[in-house]
Amino acid sequence: MRYYPVFLDMKNKNCLVVGGGPVGIRKALTLEKCGARVKVVSERFAKKKDGLKETSIVLVEKRYEKKDIKGMFFVFAATDNAELNQEIKKDASASHILCNVADAPDDSDFLVPATLEREELIIAVSTSGTSPAVAKKIRRDLEGFLDQGYARLLCLTANIRKKAPGGRACAGGTQTGVLKSFGQGPP
Repeated sequence: MRYYPVFLDMKNKNCLVVGGGPVGIRKALTLEKCGARVKVVSERFAKKKDGLKETSIVLVEKRYEKKDIKGMFFVFAATDNAELNQEIKKDASASHILCNVADAPDDSDFLVPATLEREELIIAVSTSGTSPAVAKKIRRDLEGFLDQGYARLLCLTANIRKKAPGGRACAGGTQTGVLKSFGQGPP
């Protein structure tokens, strides 16, 4: 296994997306949804940027400069210029900032998986960068299997956990009992 799977708390983390095309915009919106403070730097923006007016994402229409990465937690190089993406990656690495280069998994410090969300239930699927299309297909297959019932089950077990002494999972076997009633859990 080459990549360490992890879910990061992005709340109030400064993130830079360089590139105002559809890929950059999508990454910026996802980061903002996770609570990050997002800045997008691009010489030009896609027509779909109008949807960003209702967000707190900062749009800066200019050419990327090395100083743009200062103070950032994450950087996404999402331009349509491979040479510029490599420059961004080099600058980020020199500053010890994690960088994802769109469409270049081997040049990236981390990959962005295909995700499936059911409220608090989040499932990430990665093919380690070998085939994002296959990861998306697996995610779509899971969508059909994991209906909203799982979100309700998660809510129920979370409430049980909160009420348990010490907030421990399966305190007194309560969560296990709930899962058994759904035909799941240990025998």
